[in-house]
Amino acid sequence: MRVQWWVAAMVASAWWVTVGPLEATAGLPVRITSDVANAEIVVEGIDGARTGLAPLVLGDVPSGRYDVWLYREGTTLSKARLEVGNTLRMPGSRGSRAFLSAVFPGLGQVRDFGMIEAVVPMGSVGWGVGRSLLFQKEMSQSQELLDDWVSLTAFDRGVSAAEYNRTRFDLSDEVEVDRKARNNYMALTGVLHVGNILHAGVRRGAYRIDLSSSNSLAARHRPSSRTGAVALSALWPGLGQTRLGHNVRGHLWHLTAAITGTLVVEFQRELDQDRATVAALERRLELELGGAVPPTPGENTAALLSLARADTEGSRSTRQAAVFGAVALWVLNLADTWFKAEPTPVPTTQANSRNLRLDVTWIGEGPGVSFGGSF
Repeated sequence: MRVQWWVAAMVASAWWVTVGPLEATAGLPVRITSDVANAEIVVEGIDGARTGLAPLVLGDVPSGRYDVWLYREGTTLSKARLEVGNTLRMPGSRGSRAFLSAVFPGLGQVRDFGMIEAVVPMGSVGWGVGRSLLFQKEMSQSQELLDDWVSLTAFDRGVSAAEYNRTRFDLSDEVEVDRKARNNYMALTGVLHVGNILHAGVRRGAYRIDLSSSNSLAARHRPSSRTGAVALSALWPGLGQTRLGHNVRGHLWHLTAAITGTLVVEFQRELDQDRATVAALERRLELELGGAVPPTPGENTAALLSLARADTEGSRSTRQAAVFGAVALWVLNLADTWFKAEPTPVPTTQANSRNLRLDVTWIGEGPGVSFGGSF
Protein backbone atom coordinates (compact mmCIF):
# COMPACT_ATOMS: atom_id res chain seq x y z
CA MET A 1 0.00 0.00 0.00
CA ARG A 2 2.85 2.40 0.76
CA VAL A 3 4.27 1.82 -2.74
CA GLN A 4 0.87 2.55 -4.30
CA TRP A 5 0.60 5.81 -2.38
CA TRP A 6 4.17 6.70 -3.42
CA VAL A 7 3.37 6.19 -7.12
CA ALA A 8 0.05 8.04 -6.80
CA ALA A 9 1.78 10.99 -5.14
CA MET A 10 4.40 11.08 -7.92
CA VAL A 11 1.76 11.03 -10.66
CA ALA A 12 -0.32 13.72 -8.96
CA SER A 13 2.73 15.90 -8.37
CA ALA A 14 3.87 15.48 -11.98
CA TRP A 15 0.46 16.53 -13.20
CA TRP A 16 0.42 19.53 -10.88
CA VAL A 17 3.77 20.90 -12.00
CA THR A 18 3.27 20.29 -15.73
CA VAL A 19 -0.42 20.97 -16.37
CA GLY A 20 -2.45 23.95 -15.31
CA PRO A 21 -4.54 26.75 -16.73
CA LEU A 22 -2.85 29.62 -18.55
CA GLU A 23 -4.40 32.99 -19.06
CA ALA A 24 -5.70 33.25 -22.63
CA THR A 25 -4.27 36.09 -24.68
CA ALA A 26 -4.44 37.27 -28.25
CA GLY A 27 -0.78 36.43 -28.64
CA LEU A 28 2.70 37.64 -27.75
CA PRO A 29 5.73 38.14 -30.01
CA VAL A 30 8.68 35.87 -29.27
CA ARG A 31 12.29 36.41 -30.29
CA ILE A 32 14.91 33.68 -29.77
CA THR A 33 18.64 34.42 -30.02
CA SER A 34 21.71 32.26 -29.47
CA ASP A 35 25.45 32.72 -28.96
CA VAL A 36 26.08 29.30 -30.53
CA ALA A 37 27.22 29.59 -34.14
CA ASN A 38 24.79 28.13 -36.69
CA ALA A 39 22.30 27.32 -33.95
CA GLU A 40 19.02 25.91 -35.20
CA ILE A 41 15.92 26.71 -33.16
CA VAL A 42 12.78 24.59 -33.24
CA VAL A 43 9.56 25.74 -31.57
CA GLU A 44 7.21 22.82 -31.27
CA GLY A 45 3.52 22.87 -30.47
CA ILE A 46 1.10 19.99 -30.27
CA ASP A 47 0.00 20.18 -33.91
CA GLY A 48 3.00 21.65 -35.60
CA ALA A 49 6.47 23.15 -35.38
CA ARG A 50 8.59 25.90 -36.90
CA THR A 51 12.33 25.98 -37.28
CA GLY A 52 15.03 28.41 -38.33
CA LEU A 53 18.52 29.65 -37.59
CA ALA A 54 18.95 32.07 -34.71
CA PRO A 55 17.92 34.79 -34.26
CA LEU A 56 14.37 33.51 -34.81
CA VAL A 57 11.50 35.99 -34.57
CA LEU A 58 7.93 34.73 -34.29
CA GLY A 59 4.75 36.71 -34.64
CA ASP A 60 1.93 36.74 -32.13
CA VAL A 61 2.13 33.42 -30.28
CA PRO A 62 -1.19 32.28 -28.74
CA SER A 63 -1.34 31.22 -25.11
CA GLY A 64 -0.19 27.68 -24.51
CA ARG A 65 2.82 25.52 -23.77
CA TYR A 66 5.55 24.99 -26.34
CA ASP A 67 8.82 23.09 -26.46
CA VAL A 68 11.87 25.03 -27.60
CA TRP A 69 14.75 22.94 -28.97
CA LEU A 70 18.33 23.99 -29.66
CA TYR A 71 20.19 22.06 -32.36
CA ARG A 72 23.58 22.41 -33.97
CA GLU A 73 24.68 20.31 -36.95
CA GLY A 74 21.95 17.77 -36.28
CA THR A 75 22.84 17.36 -32.59
CA THR A 76 20.33 18.18 -29.85
CA LEU A 77 21.96 20.59 -27.42
CA SER A 78 19.10 21.67 -25.18
CA LYS A 79 15.37 21.71 -24.69
CA ALA A 80 13.13 23.98 -22.63
CA ARG A 81 9.46 24.58 -22.01
CA LEU A 82 7.92 27.94 -22.95
CA GLU A 83 4.63 28.98 -21.39
CA VAL A 84 2.77 31.79 -23.11
CA GLY A 85 0.03 33.49 -21.16
CA ASN A 86 -0.27 37.07 -20.04
CA THR A 87 3.54 37.04 -20.15
CA LEU A 88 6.27 34.70 -21.34
CA ARG A 89 7.45 32.24 -18.74
CA MET A 90 10.17 29.60 -18.64
CA PRO A 91 9.24 27.19 -15.82
CA GLY A 92 11.85 25.14 -14.08
CA SER A 93 14.62 27.51 -13.00
CA ARG A 94 17.58 25.95 -11.21
CA GLY A 95 16.31 27.03 -7.79
CA SER A 96 12.75 25.87 -8.38
CA ARG A 97 13.95 22.51 -9.75
CA ALA A 98 16.14 21.93 -6.71
CA PHE A 99 13.33 22.98 -4.35
CA LEU A 100 10.77 20.68 -5.97
CA SER A 101 13.17 17.74 -5.91
CA ALA A 102 13.82 18.46 -2.24
CA VAL A 103 10.07 18.27 -1.59
CA PHE A 104 9.64 15.08 -3.62
CA PRO A 105 12.44 13.11 -5.35
CA GLY A 106 12.41 13.60 -9.11
CA LEU A 107 9.79 16.34 -9.05
CA GLY A 108 12.27 19.01 -10.14
CA GLN A 109 13.25 16.88 -13.12
CA VAL A 110 9.56 16.44 -13.99
CA ARG A 111 9.06 20.19 -13.76
CA ASP A 112 11.78 20.54 -16.39
CA PHE A 113 9.84 17.87 -18.40
CA GLY A 114 12.46 15.23 -17.63
CA MET A 115 9.90 12.49 -17.00
CA ILE A 116 12.29 9.64 -17.77
CA GLU A 117 15.15 11.32 -15.90
CA ALA A 118 12.99 11.40 -12.77
CA VAL A 119 12.83 7.59 -12.64
CA VAL A 120 16.37 7.06 -11.30
CA PRO A 121 16.25 9.55 -8.37
CA MET A 122 12.67 8.66 -7.52
CA GLY A 123 13.36 4.93 -7.67
CA SER A 124 16.61 5.06 -5.68
CA VAL A 125 15.18 7.24 -2.92
CA GLY A 126 11.99 5.19 -2.86
CA TRP A 127 14.06 2.02 -2.48
CA GLY A 128 15.93 3.52 0.47
CA VAL A 129 12.69 4.63 2.13
CA GLY A 130 11.17 1.20 1.64
CA ARG A 131 14.14 -0.60 3.17
CA SER A 132 14.21 1.83 6.08
CA LEU A 133 10.54 1.16 6.78
CA LEU A 134 11.12 -2.61 6.51
CA PHE A 135 13.83 -2.65 9.16
CA GLN A 136 11.84 -0.23 11.30
CA LYS A 137 9.05 -2.81 11.28
CA GLU A 138 11.44 -5.66 12.09
CA MET A 139 13.00 -3.62 14.89
CA SER A 140 9.54 -2.95 16.36
CA GLN A 141 8.71 -6.65 16.28
CA SER A 142 12.02 -7.56 17.97
CA GLN A 143 11.43 -4.85 20.57
CA GLU A 144 7.96 -6.25 21.31
CA LEU A 145 9.48 -9.71 21.91
CA LEU A 146 12.08 -8.19 24.22
CA ASP A 147 9.49 -6.17 26.14
CA ASP A 148 7.30 -9.24 26.49
CA TRP A 149 10.23 -11.29 27.80
CA VAL A 150 11.32 -8.77 30.43
CA SER A 151 7.71 -8.17 31.52
CA LEU A 152 8.00 -11.33 33.64
CA THR A 153 10.75 -12.45 35.98
CA ALA A 154 12.85 -15.57 35.62
CA PHE A 155 10.84 -17.17 38.43
CA ASP A 156 7.56 -16.45 36.66
CA ARG A 157 8.90 -18.00 33.47
CA GLY A 158 10.29 -21.02 35.28
CA VAL A 159 13.86 -20.59 34.01
CA SER A 160 17.15 -19.94 35.73
CA ALA A 161 18.49 -16.42 36.07
CA ALA A 162 21.36 -17.28 33.71
CA GLU A 163 19.00 -18.59 31.02
CA TYR A 164 16.71 -15.60 31.52
CA ASN A 165 19.55 -13.12 31.03
CA ARG A 166 20.92 -15.00 28.01
CA THR A 167 17.56 -14.77 26.22
CA ARG A 168 17.28 -11.09 27.14
CA PHE A 169 20.73 -10.35 25.68
CA ASP A 170 19.94 -12.33 22.52
CA LEU A 171 16.74 -10.35 21.95
CA SER A 172 18.55 -7.09 22.65
CA ASP A 173 21.14 -7.95 20.01
CA GLU A 174 18.38 -8.58 17.45
CA VAL A 175 16.86 -5.19 18.18
CA GLU A 176 20.28 -3.54 17.78
CA VAL A 177 20.97 -5.27 14.45
CA ASP A 178 17.65 -4.06 13.04
CA ARG A 179 18.23 -0.57 14.42
CA LYS A 180 21.64 -0.31 12.74
CA ALA A 181 20.20 -1.54 9.44
CA ARG A 182 17.41 1.02 9.63
CA ASN A 183 19.80 3.85 10.49
CA ASN A 184 22.20 2.88 7.70
CA TYR A 185 19.39 2.83 5.14
CA MET A 186 18.10 6.16 6.41
CA ALA A 187 21.59 7.63 5.96
CA LEU A 188 21.86 6.14 2.46
CA THR A 189 18.41 7.53 1.59
CA GLY A 190 19.48 10.97 2.76
CA VAL A 191 22.60 10.85 0.58
CA LEU A 192 20.56 9.68 -2.42
CA HIS A 193 18.07 12.48 -1.82
CA VAL A 194 20.84 15.09 -1.78
CA GLY A 195 22.18 13.63 -5.03
CA ASN A 196 18.68 13.93 -6.51
CA ILE A 197 18.51 17.63 -5.51
CA LEU A 198 21.94 18.38 -6.97
CA HIS A 199 21.06 16.57 -10.20
CA ALA A 200 17.89 18.64 -10.56
CA GLY A 201 20.00 21.78 -10.35
CA VAL A 202 22.56 20.86 -13.04
CA ARG A 203 20.51 18.63 -15.34
CA ARG A 204 20.32 21.15 -18.21
CA GLY A 205 24.01 20.66 -18.93
CA ALA A 206 26.20 23.17 -20.73
CA TYR A 207 23.43 24.71 -22.84
CA ARG A 208 20.68 26.89 -21.38
CA ILE A 209 17.53 28.37 -22.86
CA ASP A 210 16.33 31.19 -20.62
CA LEU A 211 14.35 34.40 -20.75
CA SER A 212 16.56 37.36 -21.59
CA SER A 213 13.79 39.97 -21.60
CA SER A 214 10.00 40.19 -21.44
CA ASN A 215 9.59 38.86 -25.00
CA SER A 216 12.97 37.28 -25.79
CA LEU A 217 14.64 33.95 -25.17
CA ALA A 218 18.37 33.32 -25.30
CA ALA A 219 20.00 29.95 -25.99
CA ARG A 220 23.48 30.14 -24.48
CA HIS A 221 26.50 27.89 -24.22
CA ARG A 222 27.83 27.84 -20.67
CA PRO A 223 30.58 25.21 -20.63
CA SER A 224 32.01 23.90 -17.39
CA SER A 225 35.74 23.66 -16.81
CA ARG A 226 37.34 20.29 -16.17
CA THR A 227 38.00 21.29 -12.57
CA GLY A 228 34.41 22.40 -12.03
CA ALA A 229 32.99 19.22 -13.54
CA VAL A 230 35.28 17.01 -11.46
CA ALA A 231 34.30 18.95 -8.33
CA LEU A 232 30.63 18.24 -9.07
CA SER A 233 31.34 14.53 -9.57
CA ALA A 234 33.23 14.54 -6.28
CA LEU A 235 30.04 15.76 -4.58
CA TRP A 236 27.93 13.05 -6.22
CA PRO A 237 28.81 10.55 -8.98
CA GLY A 238 27.47 11.58 -12.36
CA LEU A 239 26.91 15.27 -11.59
CA GLY A 240 29.96 16.37 -13.56
CA GLN A 241 28.94 14.26 -16.56
CA THR A 242 25.43 15.73 -16.41
CA ARG A 243 26.80 19.27 -16.22
CA LEU A 244 28.89 18.55 -19.31
CA GLY A 245 25.79 17.41 -21.20
CA HIS A 246 26.33 13.62 -20.95
CA ASN A 247 22.95 12.95 -19.33
CA VAL A 248 22.79 9.20 -19.93
CA ARG A 249 26.29 8.79 -18.53
CA GLY A 250 25.36 10.87 -15.50
CA HIS A 251 22.30 8.70 -14.81
CA LEU A 252 24.36 5.53 -15.09
CA TRP A 253 26.80 6.87 -12.51
CA HIS A 254 23.93 7.92 -10.24
CA LEU A 255 22.46 4.42 -10.50
CA THR A 256 25.89 2.86 -9.88
CA ALA A 257 26.29 4.93 -6.71
CA ALA A 258 22.86 3.83 -5.47
CA ILE A 259 23.64 0.16 -6.13
CA THR A 260 27.09 0.23 -4.51
CA GLY A 261 25.70 2.11 -1.51
CA THR A 262 22.99 -0.52 -1.11
CA LEU A 263 25.56 -3.33 -1.31
CA VAL A 264 27.70 -1.72 1.40
CA VAL A 265 24.69 -1.34 3.70
CA GLU A 266 23.50 -4.90 3.06
CA PHE A 267 26.93 -6.43 3.67
CA GLN A 268 27.25 -4.37 6.85
CA ARG A 269 23.89 -5.74 8.01
CA GLU A 270 25.03 -9.31 7.35
CA LEU A 271 28.21 -8.64 9.33
CA ASP A 272 26.22 -7.25 12.25
CA GLN A 273 23.91 -10.27 12.14
CA ASP A 274 26.86 -12.69 12.16
CA ARG A 275 28.42 -10.82 15.09
CA ALA A 276 25.16 -11.10 17.01
CA THR A 277 25.05 -14.85 16.28
CA VAL A 278 28.62 -15.27 17.57
CA ALA A 279 27.78 -13.35 20.75
CA ALA A 280 24.67 -15.50 21.33
CA LEU A 281 26.61 -18.75 20.85
CA GLU A 282 29.40 -17.55 23.15
CA ARG A 283 26.87 -16.85 25.91
CA ARG A 284 25.23 -20.22 25.34
CA LEU A 285 28.56 -22.10 25.40
CA GLU A 286 29.63 -20.31 28.57
CA LEU A 287 26.43 -21.38 30.34
CA GLU A 288 26.77 -24.95 29.11
CA LEU A 289 30.36 -25.21 30.30
CA GLY A 290 29.39 -23.73 33.65
CA GLY A 291 26.55 -26.19 34.06
CA ALA A 292 23.94 -23.43 34.25
CA VAL A 293 22.02 -24.89 31.29
CA PRO A 294 22.12 -28.35 29.75
CA PRO A 295 23.55 -28.81 26.22
CA THR A 296 20.98 -28.77 23.42
CA PRO A 297 20.40 -32.36 22.23
CA GLY A 298 21.86 -33.04 18.80
CA GLU A 299 23.83 -29.77 18.66
CA ASN A 300 27.50 -29.05 19.27
CA THR A 301 27.62 -25.45 20.44
CA ALA A 302 31.42 -25.23 20.15
CA ALA A 303 31.29 -26.39 16.50
CA LEU A 304 28.46 -23.96 15.75
CA LEU A 305 30.48 -21.17 17.32
CA SER A 306 33.49 -22.00 15.17
CA LEU A 307 31.35 -21.91 12.02
CA ALA A 308 29.75 -18.64 13.07
CA ARG A 309 33.15 -17.04 13.60
CA ALA A 310 34.24 -18.19 10.15
CA ASP A 311 31.05 -16.68 8.67
CA THR A 312 31.80 -13.42 10.48
CA GLU A 313 35.27 -13.24 8.95
CA GLY A 314 33.79 -13.92 5.54
CA SER A 315 31.17 -11.19 6.03
CA ARG A 316 33.88 -8.76 7.16
CA SER A 317 35.93 -9.46 4.04
CA THR A 318 32.88 -9.03 1.82
CA ARG A 319 31.98 -5.74 3.48
CA GLN A 320 35.54 -4.46 3.05
CA ALA A 321 35.52 -5.50 -0.62
CA ALA A 322 32.24 -3.60 -1.12
CA VAL A 323 33.69 -0.47 0.50
CA PHE A 324 36.85 -0.75 -1.59
CA GLY A 325 34.74 -1.21 -4.73
CA ALA A 326 32.66 1.87 -3.88
CA VAL A 327 35.79 3.98 -3.42
CA ALA A 328 37.30 2.62 -6.65
CA LEU A 329 34.13 3.45 -8.58
CA TRP A 330 34.09 6.94 -7.08
CA VAL A 331 37.67 7.51 -8.30
CA LEU A 332 36.77 6.05 -11.72
CA ASN A 333 33.82 8.43 -11.85
CA LEU A 334 36.20 11.38 -11.32
CA ALA A 335 38.52 10.10 -14.05
CA ASP A 336 35.58 9.63 -16.41
CA THR A 337 34.47 13.20 -15.75
CA TRP A 338 37.98 14.53 -16.41
CA PHE A 339 38.31 12.77 -19.77
CA LYS A 340 34.75 13.56 -20.83
CA ALA A 341 35.22 17.29 -20.24
CA GLU A 342 35.11 19.16 -23.53
CA PRO A 343 38.60 20.61 -24.13
CA THR A 344 37.39 23.40 -26.45
CA PRO A 345 34.03 25.16 -26.36
CA VAL A 346 31.53 25.05 -29.18
CA PRO A 347 32.04 28.10 -31.45
CA THR A 348 29.93 31.00 -30.29
CA THR A 349 30.62 33.50 -33.05
CA GLN A 350 27.30 35.18 -33.55
CA ALA A 351 28.55 36.67 -36.82
CA ASN A 352 28.49 33.19 -38.35
CA SER A 353 24.76 32.87 -37.77
CA ARG A 354 22.26 34.00 -40.35
CA ASN A 355 20.38 37.09 -39.33
CA LEU A 356 16.98 35.75 -40.22
CA ARG A 357 13.78 37.58 -39.31
CA LEU A 358 10.57 35.72 -39.92
CA ASP A 359 6.99 36.86 -39.79
CA VAL A 360 4.91 33.89 -38.78
CA THR A 361 1.15 33.70 -38.83
CA TRP A 362 -0.36 31.46 -36.19
CA ILE A 363 -3.48 29.64 -37.28
CA GLY A 364 -6.22 28.79 -34.80
CA GLU A 365 -6.63 29.53 -31.13
CA GLY A 366 -5.34 28.05 -27.89
CA PRO A 367 -2.32 25.95 -27.01
CA GLY A 368 -0.75 23.60 -29.47
CA VAL A 369 -1.93 25.37 -32.59
CA SER A 370 -0.22 24.86 -35.95
CA PHE A 371 1.96 27.44 -37.60
CA GLY A 372 1.42 29.24 -40.88
CA GLY A 373 3.99 30.91 -43.11
CA SER A 374 7.20 29.61 -44.62
CA PHE A 375 10.94 29.88 -43.88
